[in-house]
Amino acid sequence: MPLRDQHSPPSAFDEAEQRWEAAGRPDVRRYGITVGPGRQTVWLDRPENRV
Repeated sequence: MPLRDQHSPPSAFDEAEQRWEAAGRPDVRRYGITVGPGRQTVWLDRPENRV
C-alpha cells in the first residue's frame, strides 16, 4: 500500500481499494455498470447490489 501523509484525506482510489478488500477482493468480471440519463451505477454480481 502506498504511503501518504496521515493528515491528508483518503483519495478516491484509497476508498475504492478499501471497498474492494472488504468485498473479498472480487474478480473484475463480477462488476458491472449501468448508465442512464444523468447517472451511472456500479454494481457487483447484480444491478441490485450497488457499490
